[in-house]
Amino acid sequence: MEEKKQRQERVVLSDDLLTSDESPVGGWTARSDDWVEPTMEERLARDFNSDADCYLVDGRPCVVWTDLDLAYDYSVAPPKEIHPFIVIGGEKIDFETFKTQVRRIHGL
Repeated sequence: MEEKKQRQERVVLSDDLLTSDESPVGGWTARSDDWVEPTMEERLARDFNSDADCYLVDGRPCVVWTDLDLAYDYSVAPPKEIHPFIVIGGEKIDFETFKTQVRRIHGL
């Protein structure tokens, strides 16, 4: 009980940001200054793993990783993260059709 109380005292709430003196378990780090956004062709050259499913949602090529609760809309550059439930309602397509659609939309 005493350890829990000490731990609670170390956590500070400031401007809606929860901070602690403990090491983070995970999270995002800032990108380096020399980082360059990959082009759409570079993104398409990578093969998505087998856990990814491709969909066509209202003419927009999207990819979803249901086990990660993560989806991206590739009709914009760079691809934007969207809610996976939006994607599931679309037409499931194979990866080659997905790449063809993305290239058509972006004029590649």
